[in-house]
Order: sequence, then C-alpha cells, then structure tokens
Amino acid sequence: MESTSVRARTPIEDVRRTELISATLRLISAQGFEGTTVRDIARAAGASVGSVNYYFSSKDDLLRAAVAET
Repeated sequence: MESTSVRARTPIEDVRRTELISATLRLISAQGFEGTTVRDIARAAGASVGSVNYYFSSKDDLLRAAVAET
C-alpha cells in the first residue's frame, strides 16, 4: 500500500491578505501612515487597488489589521 501525504493548501485569500498586510507595514514604516496610499500598498503587494478594497473596507481597516498582526 502506497502512502501519500496530503498538504493542506493555504487559501489564496489568506495569502493575499498577508501580502497586503506585509506591504502596509513596510510602507508605513518607510513613509508614515499619511504618506502611504492604498495605491502604494497595492503596488508593493503586486495587487490591484480593487484587491485592497475587497479585503479591507478602508485604509484605516487595513492599518488595524496590520497592527493586530504585529
């Protein structure tokens, strides 16, 4: 009998959220909150602005999620 291991895949939604949060933390650290735009965050994460708006209701909501991750 052949044994196979099954790895659980991380949902793409979790990956994208993590990428957006990481980009947010990097940019805010470098530019400050006021100096960072949603467009900057999307670009740094390799995502669209629509993705940011899909996962987070606002820039403030994204910042809260990023701070909660630290």
